[in-house]
Amino acid sequence: MKIVDGVNYTNWSRKQFENLKKANVNLVHVSIVYWENSSETIEVFKKWERYFLENIDLITKIETVSDINKAEIEGKVGIILGWQNSAPIDSDLKLLEYFFKKGLRVMQLTYNNQSYIASGCYEQNDAKITRFGREVIQEMNRLGIAIDLSHISNESGLEAVELSKKPVCVSHSIPDFSKNSERNISTELMKSVSEKGGILGLSLYPLHLKNGSDCTLIEYCKLIEDTVSIMGIDHVGIGSDLCTDHPDSVLQWMRCGKWLKVVDETDNYFREALWPKPMSWFKEIGDIHNLIQGMQDYGFNKSEVEKLIGLNWIRYMETVLPK
Repeated sequence: MKIVDGVNYTNWSRKQFENLKKANVNLVHVSIVYWENSSETIEVFKKWERYFLENIDLITKIETVSDINKAEIEGKVGIILGWQNSAPIDSDLKLLEYFFKKGLRVMQLTYNNQSYIASGCYEQNDAKITRFGREVIQEMNRLGIAIDLSHISNESGLEAVELSKKPVCVSHSIPDFSKNSERNISTELMKSVSEKGGILGLSLYPLHLKNGSDCTLIEYCKLIEDTVSIMGIDHVGIGSDLCTDHPDSVLQWMRCGKWLKVVDETDNYFREALWPKPMSWFKEIGDIHNLIQGMQDYGFNKSEVEKLIGLNWIRYMETVLPK
């Protein structure tokens, strides 16, 4: 069974790469950028080049479809590098190809806030896709960078789906019918993504879920079933959004970045400055096997579980990445 994590922001080390290998994970989309500018992002790519060299027995960089197949043959975990924001390219379209050559293969158009490309999910006004954003989407299609609509506003997301010539993904989110939140995805956008051949990675981050850290395995499997009923079995996967081994200060940085000077203590989003307690059945990447067993026990057949836990993500990446 091929296992793919649609997004992961673990504090990476050899121990964590070993954990991926022990869990028999085949492919992981790793978030390496949130609010970094271009020069800071160059340093992040340098760090990852060191990771690949120092852990060559465990991991390999995925830049093309053939790399996915090669990783499987070599028995290594394939790592797809992605950003949860478009901040590093600022308003310079040429930087997109520059970072593509460094290994960028997935990029969110925005992270919660308005960017040069689109409106984020927490903006009061949804300005949709900007003039620059239209150029970025076209260039991402040309290069072979997956368009990620996590953290985007609804109207911006819908327009991005229509503008893109390739399927888009939502690497980590939860349907808003499960938990009504600006951060979660609407049924309208879910349908639009799936109708154009895209995929939704269901998040395992407790704050996205209806019952938070108390969400049971059965409840989560019911959520998968409900999502599949809307999008179809071929368009749903898992995007764990794991943030293993990070200090609490990183959570505040993710939310506030460089744009907020003073935290609003009346806003629950910013006030919750500690990592949430994980679900008892999913604390680390190895617990993906609890989810696999849970889906089987819930009633998903073997073919359905294989699609949900990995094959759908692989099919999607084969559609958008360079050959």
